[in-house]
Amino acid sequence: MKLSVRLSSALFLLISILSLVACGGGGSGKGGGNKGGSDGGPNTSAGGQTNPAFPTATPANVNGGYKGSLYVRYSDGLGRLDADTGIMEFLYNSHEIVWASKDGEILSTVSLDYYDGNFVRVYDSRGILQYTFKFNGSPTGVPKVSPDGKVIALGYNISRGSRGVALFSPNGTVIRDFVDDENGYLNGYDWTNAGNLILIQGNSFSEVDFGPDKDYASGEPVVFASTTGTPLNLELSPDETRLVFDRIADDGFRHIFVMSKDGSELQQVTATPGEAEYDPTWSPDGGAIAFRHGRDWLGCALGYVGGICYGSCPTLHAVAANTSMANVATGNPVFFVREVQDNTYYTMCAFGPPTWTETPALEPYESGTAMEGEGANRGLTGKLYYAFTQTDFLSLDLVTGVEQALNTIRSRYITNPHVRLNSDEVVFERASHQLPGLADNDQIIIQNFAAQEIASFYIEDDFTAAGPELSPDGKWVAVEWSPLSRNSPSDGPVVTLFDREGTFYNDSRFVNYGDYEWASDGSLLLSRFHRLYQTRALNVSDVTEIASFPATIFNIAVSPDNTRVAFSMANHLWVSDINGENLTQLTTSGGSEWNPEWSPDGRHIAFTHLKNGTDIHGAWVVPADAQRAYVGEAGKVPSSAASVRGGSGFIAVSGPLNWTE
Repeated sequence: MKLSVRLSSALFLLISILSLVACGGGGSGKGGGNKGGSDGGPNTSAGGQTNPAFPTATPANVNGGYKGSLYVRYSDGLGRLDADTGIMEFLYNSHEIVWASKDGEILSTVSLDYYDGNFVRVYDSRGILQYTFKFNGSPTGVPKVSPDGKVIALGYNISRGSRGVALFSPNGTVIRDFVDDENGYLNGYDWTNAGNLILIQGNSFSEVDFGPDKDYASGEPVVFASTTGTPLNLELSPDETRLVFDRIADDGFRHIFVMSKDGSELQQVTATPGEAEYDPTWSPDGGAIAFRHGRDWLGCALGYVGGICYGSCPTLHAVAANTSMANVATGNPVFFVREVQDNTYYTMCAFGPPTWTETPALEPYESGTAMEGEGANRGLTGKLYYAFTQTDFLSLDLVTGVEQALNTIRSRYITNPHVRLNSDEVVFERASHQLPGLADNDQIIIQNFAAQEIASFYIEDDFTAAGPELSPDGKWVAVEWSPLSRNSPSDGPVVTLFDREGTFYNDSRFVNYGDYEWASDGSLLLSRFHRLYQTRALNVSDVTEIASFPATIFNIAVSPDNTRVAFSMANHLWVSDINGENLTQLTTSGGSEWNPEWSPDGRHIAFTHLKNGTDIHGAWVVPADAQRAYVGEAGKVPSSAASVRGGSGFIAVSGPLNWTE
């Protein structure tokens, strides 16, 4: 698995998306590392009025007793925060901003990529992509899918000083375009449950009725209310009787306002002196409003170092909807929305507008068969082999917790070492830039654990070679190989076979396959995007599709009895029967999970977990019959996922794991 990140330092690009993402392309570890919320202080607002208070955070009451899911772009990407438990589930690694339907079943995002263009993507509740399209222009809001799922509304800059709201079909065709006129900018939009469109234009609120047949090319805006202060970021309440938005107040700063849908009963909810609140969203029951509050966005965007944001990035807060003139700076009655990680409360940085929804109908958390027993790792047996950095290859006795550095490889630069099943042989790659005079050649080395090199060979004319794996009988080395002389630059990676002397097997040029894994019966499994294939004769004329999945799969691993397969999909681990049936999400977390490896008895799966806010992969294990097991300590949510323990505690790894008897 190769990941890459591109960070733009062009200041004008950051400024151009200020209205959407207050921290530009930066990231932050939980509001700069602040822990806990702000629950203390008198129960009064800045104006001296008594307001409803939220209880102090406890494991049983994390976020004021409110329920539902908050979708937001946070430090690691797009995530879903369960308000009740404080659990953050990572969905997608992206610099996009997100919206969700009120039932939480549909997610939509828009990218902020000024080099490759902007893309709208629509996902299901598990973060699995349903469709995408590219559009021209820079977004001024989030894409909102109509209740019937046929149209996506998106605000964007038409030209300098001009904004519009376009209605797109799922294939990206523009059905309708609402543009600015003499009444002012188009600054906000939302859907009613009946599929009408609410718009803000200038200081006026209007509604577009598309008729009973939902002819989205027809209908005109009809003004129903107005205010002052250039309202933005509109959302209709769940019962459709009230509107929430931010607008410029008398102090010259943006604050949160609520009014009835007929334009009466205007109420200023927040009033932090000298600071702004914006991007409001209703709780599912309409009793609270979450919003962003932040300052010094430029310091955050330019001061991001090592996961810490030097500056006050926008933080996520909530307040009772009937509050008036609340002061975020004094805390009560406003509180920080909190995430629970390792039984510690963290405030939430929000790098895009939040959406508060009902909790989607996902599979429940299930721990699976309990891991109980003596020894360092809850009764688990066998040995784990793994790399730590590019020079250390180690083994871990799961019973005793003793780690041992294997001097067979130590001091060499290694990539993705692979231990052959039920043997003491390990194969690894030594990259070309570590071989003087051999810039276009990678070396494949087979060694045993007695410091003996058994075989080695060079792959010539190599663009990149990665992940060598020995077949169960030891005759073949499978390698991802992209030769410089490949047929076409458009050809993707080539999975091919070499014998132990380095002779290329001509019939094994498997083009455009992204991953591979030997089964214990000697067949080779290959993946291409969301499909799984198998070859038993090990040649290109004998490749059979055996399964199809909802999204692209990575890091495939076959169970010892060859009946099940584990893989990473949508940033977490999944398992299914070898034919794709009985698909189950195995893990979830605020980070991501990769590199599954079955235990020799097929009852457990080890994997690597990238923790939120870090760049460290840790080794974990989970029962193979678990479902959405949360990786980490998470208060109210039971989890059977356990960190693999060595003599010094936590095990950090780089690359895949190998689990043997």
